[in-house]
Amino acid sequence: NAWALSRRFRAQFELDEKPAFVTRYGYRKLLVTRAAAKPLPGTRSYGRQSDRTDGDGFEIRQLGEAPGVLPLYILEHVLPTGLVMHKGDLDEELPPCTEEPTSVHTSPDDFLDAKLLAEFDRLRSVLVAQIQADRGSERAGLLWGAMSELPSYLDLANEECGEFVLAYPQEAGGEEVARGIAFPASWRSPKERWLLAELGGELAAGRRAIVFLRHTGNRGFVRRLQRLIVEELGETPSVLDPAKVATAVRERWLDHVIADGCRVLLVHPKAVQTGLNNLTAFHTAIWYEGPDYDARVTRQANGRPHRIGQTEPVRLIYPFYAGTLQKTALDLVARKITASLQVDGLSLAGALEAAGALSDEDRLHATAALAIGQALYRAAVERGGGR
Repeated sequence: NAWALSRRFRAQFELDEKPAFVTRYGYRKLLVTRAAAKPLPGTRSYGRQSDRTDGDGFEIRQLGEAPGVLPLYILEHVLPTGLVMHKGDLDEELPPCTEEPTSVHTSPDDFLDAKLLAEFDRLRSVLVAQIQADRGSERAGLLWGAMSELPSYLDLANEECGEFVLAYPQEAGGEEVARGIAFPASWRSPKERWLLAELGGELAAGRRAIVFLRHTGNRGFVRRLQRLIVEELGETPSVLDPAKVATAVRERWLDHVIADGCRVLLVHPKAVQTGLNNLTAFHTAIWYEGPDYDARVTRQANGRPHRIGQTEPVRLIYPFYAGTLQKTALDLVARKITASLQVDGLSLAGALEAAGALSDEDRLHATAALAIGQALYRAAVERGGGR
């Protein structure tokens, strides 16, 4: 395609000069090992398998090509011939898409509902006090990650999900700060009751639903939601586990479960944020634990059901506990998404990631979580004791 579109590209490469293209603009996987015997300084030798031994005593072997292209390729060949299109340019041809922040309220008649909020308040108070006590010390800022996780207690406070512990990072000793109460497995939280009612309504209307979860690594949490959905709705949800379904076969796996009648899909948003075009079979996306702290992940995951091929109106629902830090976190991510929309197509980080130059998603996600943690701490302090 590049050879056909770009006169400059044809001036650099013939149509069959793929190795030369990879050398200039691509990435290669190399295996670097210490040579058995250190050669004399400045000597080099080459083997049949592209082994190379340099004077530093290391042997370098090419293992093949790696995904991605250098940013230089985008500057020299893509931008001069490319046309930037935004998803909004296609929206007139798509069904409507609505975003629905939804407040979840506790029941005044349920003692455990009130106890859940009271325990959350206790955890928040303990964590805020410890962060304040760490000011000016070598531990200052080490609990931002714990603060970003605090709103999740409201969704994970069940004995089936395991213990909820707020602690310092393991590299800083892992000292425990607070431990939340685990509620009985027989009790359904207000948000669980809301989720079952919402899914019931969507299924009755003939609409398939995706439930985005951030804590898919908590097997007890995922199994609990599966069990509740089966018990209440008689519907067995499919779970897209990235650890079991490799990226290369993920679209084929989804084709199979959709053909088998899957109507509810539980999945981490990062597992479907790019490269999948068959999630248009689903019409509603529920961010059960709130949007991902990385605004790009949230936007890209939302684009999976609302894209070419969708025939039904799309609902994006964000449930949160009223009056808690879950609402604060939702507002913070919403502002980040608005900001990312304003610079869409102009983000250097986004361009480099698309080119394969940025692959450390966990690092980027952790940075976003720490920023959210700082903002949640400020909001908790400003409220003077509120949730």
